[in-house]
Amino acid sequence: MKVKVYMEWKNLIKTGGVVTAYHNRIKACRYAGIEVVEKDFDILQIEFPGVGSYFLSKKAMRKGKKVIFATHITAEDFRDTFAFGGKLFPHLKRYLKKVYSTSSALISPSEYTRRVIKGYGIDRKIYVLSNGIDPDFLSGAKKKKRSEKFIIGCVGFVTKRKGVLTFANLARKFPDCIFRWVGDVRKKILFDIGDLEKIPNLHFTGYVEDVRKEYQNFDVFLFPSYEENQGIVLLEAGAYGLPLIVRDIPAYEGWLIHGENCLKCSTERDFEEAVRIILEDEDLRRKLGRNSRKLAERNSLKIIGRELRKIYEEVLNSSM
Repeated sequence: MKVKVYMEWKNLIKTGGVVTAYHNRIKACRYAGIEVVEKDFDILQIEFPGVGSYFLSKKAMRKGKKVIFATHITAEDFRDTFAFGGKLFPHLKRYLKKVYSTSSALISPSEYTRRVIKGYGIDRKIYVLSNGIDPDFLSGAKKKKRSEKFIIGCVGFVTKRKGVLTFANLARKFPDCIFRWVGDVRKKILFDIGDLEKIPNLHFTGYVEDVRKEYQNFDVFLFPSYEENQGIVLLEAGAYGLPLIVRDIPAYEGWLIHGENCLKCSTERDFEEAVRIILEDEDLRRKLGRNSRKLAERNSLKIIGRELRKIYEEVLNSSM
């Protein structure tokens, strides 16, 4: 079996979950013994629904090749990420329906995303498969000795969708803790953090080359995002055995379990209470951390690769 994994604009899009998912797809293929090629492929796996990808997909389908799109991008998560996302939402939804419909099948990173994509009216088989986490990331995840200050961390683009205002409000509520947000700050197209930078215990690092050096210093991972398709950073945080505090959103149904591997919050008061509980209850911190690590291990690309191979074999042997 030969697969071409294609990521349009990969030289322009340097950071973010889509990029990580692209690299993880290639690694998952290799762990499963699937040959990754540039030409003479059996399956074209497309990771980003650009215009070029649309025409590439149509060309491959005309030649009788199987094409699978990953549905990392939805109109819903685009809407509150960019300053102009709301205006483009209905147009992007129509565009994604057109692009994703050129495929033989689709792969969504969560059951929630599958439902969203299905709601666009796309008549294609949609598989659900985690983006996974690199086994090398898992094996290299070592915690540093705890600092005097309790560090509450987050990783992701600085946007309203990711919950940066909730994160900032919690920093004000817990001045004895350090709140550290790691990720791109793009004021013109994402979010202006000018006022938030005045909060003394809240730090924005901007993009960092090696995020592992940040995870190893965190005591808890607080991810207050309003909209996700999976949230690869949660698996990365889990690799470090970090207790997770998240917003209770549909993408986490079935794999993030409140009180077992995370604390789920619906309101600002919930988040405040969750942070307070985490600070006070060391036994709970350890329990959540142990289980978040197990969650990450269950999503190793060695396991995901085997499931990916089954999907590819089914698509190849079908009339899709």
